[in-house]
Amino acid sequence: TRAIGRSREAVAAADRRLTANYLHKLKKAGQVQFKGHVSHISSSGFTVKLEENGLEGLVDLRPEKEKFSFDKWTMSLTSTTRRFQLMQVVEVDFIDAPAEGDFLALFKLAKGCGLKPQKATPAEALAKTLAEATTSAEPTGAPEDTGPVKSAPEVTTEPETESSAQAVLSGAAEGGDIAPMEASGETAKPSTPATPE
Repeated sequence: TRAIGRSREAVAAADRRLTANYLHKLKKAGQVQFKGHVSHISSSGFTVKLEENGLEGLVDLRPEKEKFSFDKWTMSLTSTTRRFQLMQVVEVDFIDAPAEGDFLALFKLAKGCGLKPQKATPAEALAKTLAEATTSAEPTGAPEDTGPVKSAPEVTTEPETESSAQAVLSGAAEGGDIAPMEASGETAKPSTPATPE
Protein backbone atom coordinates (compact mmCIF):
# COMPACT_ATOMS: atom_id res chain seq x y z
CA THR A 1 0.00 0.00 0.00
CA ARG A 2 2.94 2.35 0.57
CA ALA A 3 4.06 1.82 -3.00
CA ILE A 4 0.58 2.69 -4.27
CA GLY A 5 0.54 5.83 -2.14
CA ARG A 6 3.97 6.91 -3.42
CA SER A 7 2.96 6.30 -7.03
CA ARG A 8 -0.18 8.40 -6.56
CA GLU A 9 1.86 11.23 -5.08
CA ALA A 10 4.28 11.05 -8.03
CA VAL A 11 1.41 11.22 -10.54
CA ALA A 12 -0.17 14.17 -8.71
CA ALA A 13 3.21 16.01 -8.58
CA ALA A 14 3.77 15.44 -12.32
CA ASP A 15 0.23 16.65 -13.04
CA ARG A 16 0.78 19.86 -11.02
CA ARG A 17 4.09 20.49 -12.81
CA LEU A 18 2.53 20.05 -16.28
CA THR A 19 -0.41 22.28 -15.29
CA ALA A 20 1.96 24.98 -14.05
CA ASN A 21 4.00 24.80 -17.24
CA TYR A 22 0.93 25.10 -19.45
CA LEU A 23 -0.56 28.01 -17.46
CA HIS A 24 2.77 29.89 -17.56
CA LYS A 25 2.78 29.58 -21.36
CA LEU A 26 -0.77 30.95 -21.54
CA LYS A 27 0.20 33.83 -19.23
CA LYS A 28 3.13 34.73 -21.50
CA ALA A 29 0.71 34.71 -24.45
CA GLY A 30 -1.48 37.21 -22.55
CA GLN A 31 -4.27 34.96 -21.31
CA VAL A 32 -4.64 35.21 -17.54
CA GLN A 33 -8.40 35.23 -16.99
CA PHE A 34 -10.31 31.96 -17.03
CA LYS A 35 -13.85 30.76 -16.46
CA GLY A 36 -14.42 27.69 -14.31
CA HIS A 37 -16.51 26.20 -11.54
CA VAL A 38 -15.96 25.42 -7.87
CA SER A 39 -15.00 21.72 -7.64
CA HIS A 40 -13.95 21.57 -3.96
CA ILE A 41 -14.50 23.96 -1.08
CA SER A 42 -12.95 24.38 2.38
CA SER A 43 -12.76 26.99 5.12
CA SER A 44 -9.73 28.69 3.55
CA GLY A 45 -10.86 28.81 -0.08
CA PHE A 46 -11.84 26.59 -2.97
CA THR A 47 -10.47 24.60 -5.87
CA VAL A 48 -11.48 25.85 -9.30
CA LYS A 49 -11.72 23.60 -12.36
CA LEU A 50 -11.26 25.55 -15.59
CA GLU A 51 -13.96 25.12 -18.23
CA GLU A 52 -11.61 25.51 -21.19
CA ASN A 53 -9.10 22.77 -20.41
CA GLY A 54 -10.14 21.01 -17.18
CA LEU A 55 -7.05 22.13 -15.23
CA GLU A 56 -7.44 22.77 -11.52
CA GLY A 57 -5.96 25.32 -9.16
CA LEU A 58 -6.48 26.91 -5.75
CA VAL A 59 -8.26 30.15 -4.89
CA ASP A 60 -7.08 31.15 -1.40
CA LEU A 61 -9.56 33.52 0.24
CA ARG A 62 -7.55 34.15 3.43
CA PRO A 63 -5.68 37.19 2.02
CA GLU A 64 -8.96 38.85 0.97
CA LYS A 65 -10.03 41.96 2.89
CA GLU A 66 -13.43 40.41 3.56
CA LYS A 67 -13.70 37.56 6.01
CA PHE A 68 -15.58 34.48 4.82
CA SER A 69 -17.53 32.07 6.98
CA PHE A 70 -17.62 28.40 5.98
CA ASP A 71 -20.89 26.45 6.17
CA LYS A 72 -20.24 22.71 6.06
CA TRP A 73 -23.94 21.87 5.59
CA THR A 74 -24.39 23.90 2.42
CA MET A 75 -20.69 23.66 1.45
CA SER A 76 -20.46 27.40 0.93
CA LEU A 77 -18.26 30.36 1.83
CA THR A 78 -20.11 33.60 2.57
CA SER A 79 -19.03 37.14 3.34
CA THR A 80 -21.06 40.33 3.55
CA THR A 81 -20.95 40.87 -0.23
CA ARG A 82 -19.90 37.52 -1.77
CA ARG A 83 -20.93 33.88 -1.74
CA PHE A 84 -19.33 30.75 -3.20
CA GLN A 85 -20.68 27.21 -3.25
CA LEU A 86 -20.00 23.90 -5.00
CA MET A 87 -20.46 23.88 -8.80
CA GLN A 88 -20.84 27.67 -8.92
CA VAL A 89 -19.43 29.26 -12.06
CA VAL A 90 -16.59 31.69 -11.28
CA GLU A 91 -14.07 33.85 -13.13
CA VAL A 92 -10.48 33.80 -11.90
CA ASP A 93 -7.09 35.26 -12.80
CA PHE A 94 -3.98 33.07 -12.86
CA ILE A 95 -1.30 34.36 -10.46
CA ASP A 96 1.49 31.82 -10.40
CA ALA A 97 2.48 28.20 -9.77
CA PRO A 98 5.69 28.53 -7.73
CA ALA A 99 8.14 25.66 -7.35
CA GLU A 100 8.35 26.25 -3.58
CA GLY A 101 4.59 25.64 -3.43
CA ASP A 102 5.02 22.28 -5.21
CA PHE A 103 3.82 23.89 -8.48
CA LEU A 104 0.29 24.28 -7.23
CA ALA A 105 -1.56 26.68 -9.58
CA LEU A 106 -2.77 29.73 -7.66
CA PHE A 107 -5.65 31.90 -8.80
CA LYS A 108 -7.34 35.02 -7.50
CA LEU A 109 -10.91 36.15 -7.94
CA ALA A 110 -11.67 38.27 -10.98
CA LYS A 111 -13.23 41.65 -10.29
CA GLY A 112 -16.93 41.35 -9.43
CA CYS A 113 -16.85 37.55 -9.14
CA GLY A 114 -19.25 35.93 -6.67
CA LEU A 115 -21.08 39.11 -5.70
CA LYS A 116 -24.43 38.57 -4.02
CA PRO A 117 -27.43 40.17 -5.73
CA GLN A 118 -28.25 43.46 -4.06
CA LYS A 119 -31.40 43.51 -1.98
CA ALA A 120 -34.14 45.66 -3.44
CA THR A 121 -35.47 48.63 -1.52
CA PRO A 122 -39.10 48.32 -0.32
CA ALA A 123 -40.27 50.61 -3.14
CA GLU A 124 -38.45 48.50 -5.77
CA ALA A 125 -39.87 45.28 -4.29
CA LEU A 126 -43.41 46.71 -4.43
CA ALA A 127 -42.95 47.87 -8.03
CA LYS A 128 -41.67 44.41 -9.01
CA THR A 129 -44.61 42.69 -7.30
CA LEU A 130 -47.11 44.98 -9.04
CA ALA A 131 -45.44 44.42 -12.42
CA GLU A 132 -45.60 40.65 -11.96
CA ALA A 133 -49.25 40.83 -10.90
CA THR A 134 -50.28 42.86 -13.95
CA THR A 135 -48.40 40.61 -16.37
CA SER A 136 -49.96 37.48 -14.88
CA ALA A 137 -53.46 39.02 -15.09
CA GLU A 138 -53.14 39.88 -18.79
CA PRO A 139 -54.06 37.16 -21.30
CA THR A 140 -50.98 35.56 -22.76
CA GLY A 141 -52.45 35.14 -26.24
CA ALA A 142 -55.61 34.71 -28.26
CA PRO A 143 -57.86 31.93 -27.02
CA GLU A 144 -57.79 28.79 -29.05
CA ASP A 145 -60.56 28.39 -31.62
CA THR A 146 -62.33 25.20 -30.68
CA GLY A 147 -64.96 25.48 -33.38
CA PRO A 148 -68.58 26.61 -33.11
CA VAL A 149 -69.99 26.73 -29.66
CA LYS A 150 -72.64 24.09 -29.14
CA SER A 151 -75.40 24.88 -26.74
CA ALA A 152 -77.49 22.37 -24.92
CA PRO A 153 -80.62 21.29 -26.82
CA GLU A 154 -83.58 23.39 -25.91
CA VAL A 155 -86.34 21.54 -24.16
CA THR A 156 -89.83 22.88 -24.67
CA THR A 157 -92.81 21.59 -22.87
CA GLU A 158 -96.09 22.15 -24.66
CA PRO A 159 -99.26 21.37 -22.83
CA GLU A 160 -101.07 18.46 -24.35
CA THR A 161 -104.82 18.07 -24.22
CA GLU A 162 -104.54 14.42 -23.47
CA SER A 163 -101.39 12.48 -22.85
CA SER A 164 -100.80 9.19 -24.64
CA ALA A 165 -101.15 7.22 -21.39
CA GLN A 166 -104.50 8.82 -20.68
CA ALA A 167 -105.61 8.12 -24.21
CA VAL A 168 -104.78 4.46 -23.82
CA LEU A 169 -106.57 4.25 -20.51
CA SER A 170 -109.63 6.11 -21.71
CA GLY A 171 -109.83 3.92 -24.77
CA ALA A 172 -109.62 0.78 -22.67
CA ALA A 173 -112.22 2.10 -20.24
CA GLU A 174 -114.68 2.74 -23.01
CA GLY A 175 -114.25 -0.84 -24.11
CA GLY A 176 -113.17 0.11 -27.53
CA ASP A 177 -110.28 -1.17 -29.46
CA ILE A 178 -107.00 0.62 -28.95
CA ALA A 179 -105.57 1.92 -32.19
CA PRO A 180 -101.87 1.33 -32.73
CA MET A 181 -99.60 4.38 -32.56
CA GLU A 182 -98.67 5.84 -35.83
CA ALA A 183 -95.05 5.96 -36.93
CA SER A 184 -95.02 9.71 -36.75
CA GLY A 185 -94.97 9.59 -32.98
CA GLU A 186 -98.39 11.09 -32.42
CA THR A 187 -100.42 9.97 -29.46
CA ALA A 188 -102.62 6.96 -29.90
CA LYS A 189 -106.31 7.71 -30.20
CA PRO A 190 -108.97 5.23 -29.23
CA SER A 191 -110.89 3.82 -32.11
CA THR A 192 -114.60 4.26 -32.01
CA PRO A 193 -116.68 1.13 -32.37
CA ALA A 194 -118.63 0.88 -35.53
CA THR A 195 -122.24 1.70 -35.02
CA PRO A 196 -124.72 -0.55 -36.81
CA GLU A 197 -127.00 1.26 -39.10
